[in-house]
Amino acid sequence: MIGLLLAECKLNWGLDIVDVQPSFITARKKDREIIFRLCVLDYYRDGSDYFIDVPATELPGFTIIFFKNKSNNNVAMFATEELGQGKKKLTDLKEMIKRKWEWELKETSTT
Repeated sequence: MIGLLLAECKLNWGLDIVDVQPSFITARKKDREIIFRLCVLDYYRDGSDYFIDVPATELPGFTIIFFKNKSNNNVAMFATEELGQGKKKLTDLKEMIKRKWEWELKETSTT
């Protein structure tokens, strides 16, 4: 997953990679450093609405959410401070999306 985010930062957004950690990437554009946190989440139904549970972080920057159980437009980028943490209603997130796109993942067997 982090490899897909690396490719997105480098190839599609023209950013230079500064640091790579298991759940985040620090990238640079000119003299500005940006942190991209990656969260792999499932959305779920609770009553008549759909939600995700956003983990807490102290990192600034952007949160990239990959929705495991969504097939189209399954990746969305949010400003981390605006997104916050905890249980979030999907319809409330629509206005916060900074960018969205699709990652196609195929499961492979190692047996």
